[in-house]
Amino acid sequence: SQGGCELRYSIVLVTEYRRPVITSEAAEHLKKEYCRLVEMFDGEVIEIETDLGHVHILAAFTIIALLGSHYWGQVPYTAVYGT
Repeated sequence: SQGGCELRYSIVLVTEYRRPVITSEAAEHLKKEYCRLVEMFDGEVIEIETDLGHVHILAAFTIIALLGSHYWGQVPYTAVYGT
């Protein structure tokens, strides 16, 4: 992290009814995209794991990066969601 107070977020995203539908190919794509999104906001992915029915992400952000970020409200839709 860049200094300042660090905030860590533990995020768990589950499939509907935790159905086992996340293939290894989908898992790699999800990991890549979540890392990209966290880094877009000057964060750091500490850990990311996938299972057939969920994704767990542990990410860290500094308060300075979050509060002083020029990104808030200015991130283009395509930067987050693609074309």
